[in-house]
Amino acid sequence: DLVSYERKAVPPNLAFGQENVLTGLSCAFFRFQELQAYAVRPLIFIVPDNTFDFVYQRLLFLAIPRDKWPAVIKELARVTKPGGYIQVVEAPVRGFYYNPAKAAEVKEAYLENGAFGTIYHHLREMIASRGADPLAGERLAGLCAEAGLVDIVEKKGSLPFGWNGPIGKLCLADVRGIFAGLKPFVLSKARMTDEEYEQLCIDAAKDSEENLIYMNAFSVTARVPEM
Repeated sequence: DLVSYERKAVPPNLAFGQENVLTGLSCAFFRFQELQAYAVRPLIFIVPDNTFDFVYQRLLFLAIPRDKWPAVIKELARVTKPGGYIQVVEAPVRGFYYNPAKAAEVKEAYLENGAFGTIYHHLREMIASRGADPLAGERLAGLCAEAGLVDIVEKKGSLPFGWNGPIGKLCLADVRGIFAGLKPFVLSKARMTDEEYEQLCIDAAKDSEENLIYMNAFSVTARVPEM
């Protein structure tokens, strides 16, 4: 993580580090089992090549510039042992709807139209304006192949917004928080009042529940080839 904070009850074989994958995994690791009266004792640990059996990264598409993704995957592979695995999980900002009347047919919708699609359009625009890639998750398998990784397995899971039971309610609550944070950007770019945006968010929630809107998350696992 880029931020260091106190952790308690950490197993003796676990260490947390304050790192930045964009500049290389070579910063300080903090062994919190050595804390005394909450005083942090940093141990400098340069991460060498071929260190870990398994490396996991999740939901960093907002922080990684689009053109830095190839270097990030190579850095994850660098610190992984030959024969070891990396796993990367991302959720592209792309909405879909499920139409149960058409034999499990899935159609892409509400990306540019409808209340939900309108907000998602602004969200992708905001992410792109920062140099990041809102659809990075859809490129993970290709990036792993370009980095020379093998045995690449891509799995896709769906996150429903407001439907399909408790998980849908949680996902909708999550996305509502994202929409709230997006408001300053939308109001600065679109000809829309505060009240109009609030109504748009309400309509988006109804839109999602009525049209069974969801987004996909991609998990890609790949092996570092033996030398």
